[in-house]
Amino acid sequence: MRVAPILKSRFFTLLKALVLILPASIGFGALLGGGDLSPASIRVSVGTAMIIAVPIFSFEMFYVMAPWGAAFRRLALVPFLALRLLAWTVWIFLGCLIAHQLVWVDPSPAPLREPDFWWSVGFSFAVSLSVTFLLTISQLLGPGVLWDLVRGRYHHPRTDERAVAFIDLKGSTALAEQIGPERFLEAMGRFVALVSSEARASEGTVYGYAGDGVIVTWEGRATRDLTPAAGALIRLKARVSQGAAAWRRDFGQVPDFRASLHVGPVAAGEIGDDKRAIVFLGDTMNVASRLEQAARDLGHDLVCSVDAARRIGPILGVEMQPLAPISVRGKAEPMVVVALKSLGPAAVA
Repeated sequence: MRVAPILKSRFFTLLKALVLILPASIGFGALLGGGDLSPASIRVSVGTAMIIAVPIFSFEMFYVMAPWGAAFRRLALVPFLALRLLAWTVWIFLGCLIAHQLVWVDPSPAPLREPDFWWSVGFSFAVSLSVTFLLTISQLLGPGVLWDLVRGRYHHPRTDERAVAFIDLKGSTALAEQIGPERFLEAMGRFVALVSSEARASEGTVYGYAGDGVIVTWEGRATRDLTPAAGALIRLKARVSQGAAAWRRDFGQVPDFRASLHVGPVAAGEIGDDKRAIVFLGDTMNVASRLEQAARDLGHDLVCSVDAARRIGPILGVEMQPLAPISVRGKAEPMVVVALKSLGPAAVA
């Protein structure tokens, strides 16, 4: 797992949260001050917001919602929420005390007796809940989807350039029969966590799930150079192998997967009434899916189209091997498929 891209993504999410919080804090400060919007009032509001918000949302971004907070997120809902709210409550109270002494004008020797102190505590808690709720909804929908829905980016269908990877577990039916559906769901969850980690690190996003498969997409500048996307699939193979002992201990066997990578235009738009979602349709999605299915017959686990291969630069320890053209349902001409073959552990360094 490459840490730097994940930290960068979390840092920008933290900045977005602060952009939401600071105007609300300035307005609340002016309200407490009877409408005063002086430089001193703004300094107090911004200073208090930064002292309280930065630690709280750093805790959320860099632990609770980060890969290394997976064990915490797997707690049962009640203890998960209780511990999370306890951490907030303690810091909001301490943060208000610190802000009272450091940035408030004429701090009182007895802040707990000041109504403004308790109003600040209540406001901070309400803002923390609201912003964290929005971040949680965003996480459930997928990175960027909530913002796309709010600004109506896909309210009318549009065509985007996307790279698409279809990742499918091998032998999943046999594994589910062996360990049972609940344990299989746990295994699938662990595998998806690895996929999500590598997707984030390569500037991709998990688009959705199809049975025991995961669909990852890349957009924008990430489609011009697919070396990180291909590297993510190679590293995913290595990470599963590196955790072999834990997989065998917990589930009796080590999972394996096939994956395809393709790039091209995708029709994107909102769909649904009771449940709205942003969906991707078109030839690019169909070809990526059928390439993954064809990988089974080709005897290779990682394959890509020629269009994708042309955008993949050299990867240390990885060989790109053109295969014989294959017929793909829906395509008039046979397609040349390129296999990605890892030559050793250097490929995932």
